[in-house]
Amino acid sequence: MVVNSKNSTDASLPVKWEVYYTEAGSPAGNTPLTGGEIPALKPGEMFTLRYNPEGNPNSKAGNYMFRLINPASDVNQKECWSGAVYCIGPIKPANVFVNLLPNPGKITVGIKTTGAAPASAVYEFVIHDVVNNREAARHSLSGGGRVTVSLPPGTYAVAETQSGGALSYSKSIDGNIALASGQNVYVTFNNRFPEPVKGFMQITMNVEGAAPQGAAYEVSISGPSGSIKRSIYAGQTITVELPQGYYEVSATNSGGAAQVRRNPTGSIPVYSGQYSAVSITNVYTP
Repeated sequence: MVVNSKNSTDASLPVKWEVYYTEAGSPAGNTPLTGGEIPALKPGEMFTLRYNPEGNPNSKAGNYMFRLINPASDVNQKECWSGAVYCIGPIKPANVFVNLLPNPGKITVGIKTTGAAPASAVYEFVIHDVVNNREAARHSLSGGGRVTVSLPPGTYAVAETQSGGALSYSKSIDGNIALASGQNVYVTFNNRFPEPVKGFMQITMNVEGAAPQGAAYEVSISGPSGSIKRSIYAGQTITVELPQGYYEVSATNSGGAAQVRRNPTGSIPVYSGQYSAVSITNVYTP
């Protein structure tokens, strides 16, 4: 008897079947005695395979097994065998139960990056069926992506085979994964890239008119890295190291100036490994 699991989300595709014989042990590799096709089954629907050894003129006592070809929605599952039914003379029909589409487990794999990861980087991972020593799934993802793979219960190893040029990577689960029926397991690969090279902003403070003796000035720099403040004196130029991006520069303490001018106006771009300059002028009137 073959059943499409009641937990399946869709009808199964038609499946070819064969029956094999061996005097002892496994009949795998022998020539099939006969075969047929299981029709599409709705979730929970059952189909009975029948083979009567007594209808075979050369029937003998031994092991009889059914084989299903490409039995599941997972294209990597090429075959499924029933348990062996040992028949002795006189041979009589017997029943075996095969679950066509077992309630799968799921492994969700996600990709994270740290540092200056290239926008075009592609990350590939492979899920390996440890017990059957075969590749169960292979997928490619972009940074921040994730994919869920449905798999029969079993033991699996998940490995990243392409890291997009990362310096190193780690994963959230070490070792093999024992996946149970209906279980959801999440695995995250963290690919580490070099930290981006910072740029520099040079800020010059000028005054016009009669500035108060010992006046203190303060500037604010706001951008991708947040907001920072720096103290500066009249006639002084300070250099601030910043991540690449656009920044707003303003005087938060003008020392009582009547007017504040800035050159250039607008957002100031900072590029990796380069210097950008801005000057602030506090104007005092008599």
